[in-house]
Amino acid sequence: MKRSQLKGLTTEIVTPVLQISSSRASISFARAAFLLSIILNSLFCVPSFAKVTADVAKLVRAFDLGKGDVALCYDQKPAFVFAPTDIDGTHAIKIVSFDGEEREIFRVSGKIISSTLSCSDDGKVIAFVRSNASSGDYALTIIGEGTVSEYRMANWTLGYPIEGGRSLLSEDGHGVALPSPPEHVSGPDIISDMRLFVYSEGKTFFSGDLLIHDHGKQIEGLSFTKGKWDRKFVIGKDPSLFLEHAGGCLGRTIALAAFNESNESSKIYDLSSGKFQKPVWLKKPGFSGSVGSDLVAGAGYDRCVYAVQGRGRLTNYVKGFAVVDRTGVVSFAVPNGLASQKTNYSLANFHIAIAKDGCHVLASIFEHQPKSDEDLLGIPTRVIVLRRPASSLLCQ
Repeated sequence: MKRSQLKGLTTEIVTPVLQISSSRASISFARAAFLLSIILNSLFCVPSFAKVTADVAKLVRAFDLGKGDVALCYDQKPAFVFAPTDIDGTHAIKIVSFDGEEREIFRVSGKIISSTLSCSDDGKVIAFVRSNASSGDYALTIIGEGTVSEYRMANWTLGYPIEGGRSLLSEDGHGVALPSPPEHVSGPDIISDMRLFVYSEGKTFFSGDLLIHDHGKQIEGLSFTKGKWDRKFVIGKDPSLFLEHAGGCLGRTIALAAFNESNESSKIYDLSSGKFQKPVWLKKPGFSGSVGSDLVAGAGYDRCVYAVQGRGRLTNYVKGFAVVDRTGVVSFAVPNGLASQKTNYSLANFHIAIAKDGCHVLASIFEHQPKSDEDLLGIPTRVIVLRRPASSLLCQ
């Protein structure tokens, strides 16, 4: 074991795991956390005794696995699936536990398309999309319990991206949404027994029994009944407004939305009633406008998790997180050194997740210097596992 200094962070490198600890939070995040708690309390009608804190999370582990995507993926023992991206040739898909154990589950050729990696809540179904260099087509891979199924998607293009942790695969692993009809190539035809939704434009998000389809001038809420998709509601919208995320939280379908090519920060909406529900606080100077922060959203196990980002010269940097669950709203800063404008630690993608225990947050970050001209897309990612502060009633 060796010790090193990483831009203000004292680290202990335990191959392949990096452990980092700190106890300081920035004043700016304390203010952000306070304002965010007001926003979320207003939105979800959380009881007045909701626990609100600007404490510092513990960085339990950080994994240097190279450039790739991660998705929370386990039944009992906390773990995530890691898939390298932008790599030609054959490479491994791994299950990595929070305590550092690695297990290869599949080897794949071609390039895995960033942000398509998905896993069911019980960890039994994994899905992702990859490119086929020889044919120029795209392939969907679905890994089940002891099975691998491959599908060709000839008509899919990157113009219709799959984004978000629940855009491709449903929570129960029995639903899949694709921007191109799948053609079965090999392995069991698992999709024949799944709730398949094929769309030609827009974005999709699974949220419990609902599938949210954002396209053009409307957002549809769909449910699968008697072998077909039925429309439950339609919300009209400006076509330049698009969803960045939608998921189940406190029994509601909560979305994060933004206007295309706008400098305005994203807004939180409740879609549960088949309309955009804007809380009172949206009519007042909001959290993002006050502190110049942006939000990235995730959801799981009826909880919401938000990453709070500050705006840097080249990209945003992580300042902290907020978790919304039945115990209330808890906001916490990342350890000092992960929230610095001198050395930026930015989210590598829009996949953040909250573990089943409600105490651990999973995210991918990368480090870069604000004055550097480096290619941000080529920087290796670091997978981090944060534990909510002990002051949280749930995580004591």
